[in-house]
This record gives sequence, C-alpha cells and structure tokens, in this order.
Amino acid sequence: MRHVEDGSIVVNCSGRFFRGERLEGPIPALSTNGCVMAINPRSLMHFLTSVAGFFDTHLLYRGLLRGNGFYALDHEALFRQNRNAWVGTLAASLHEPGACRSIPANEAA
Repeated sequence: MRHVEDGSIVVNCSGRFFRGERLEGPIPALSTNGCVMAINPRSLMHFLTSVAGFFDTHLLYRGLLRGNGFYALDHEALFRQNRNAWVGTLAASLHEPGACRSIPANEAA
C-alpha cells in the first residue's frame, strides 16, 4: 500500500463503456470531498472520454469543477433506454454554446 500525500487528487480512469448486460450503479464524476475524480460513462460532461478527461481534470486542478453550472449525463443509462435520445443529446451538446461557460485563464479558485 502506498501513502497518498494530503491535498493529492486522484483520477480514476478504470471504468468501462457499455460492456455488460447489467447496468452497474452510477459512479459520481467527483467524490463528495472533491479529491477523487472518475472519468466514466455514468457521469460525463462530454461524450468523448478524452475530451471530458482533459477539461474535467483542468477544471478540478483549478477548483472550478464543482458549483459552476456544468452538467453531467448518464450516457450509459440513456443509451440503453433510448438510443435516438442519446444521439440527439450528443448533437445538442455539441452545438449549444451556453452549455459550458468560458473560464478566463487568469481566474483562480
């Protein structure tokens, strides 16, 4: 077992994408204490995990991930329930400029 320094941030990228017959329980994108972030299809800001990982990590490091009006979608549950709605949601999220606010480079947490 390794010691994790106080104030460390852990990014969990060990999830899966539509691999099982059974829908696993939801995994929050950010732990309640804000120290563990999970890039997973049950709570994504963007349908591409690479994009979500890039932006979510930067927002987390800057203390801006929580409380700034960002939305997460349970992609796996929506995909299983209605694939057309899932595709429509993806299209809307790509073309809705108000979905995410612009954060100036000098804005600090």
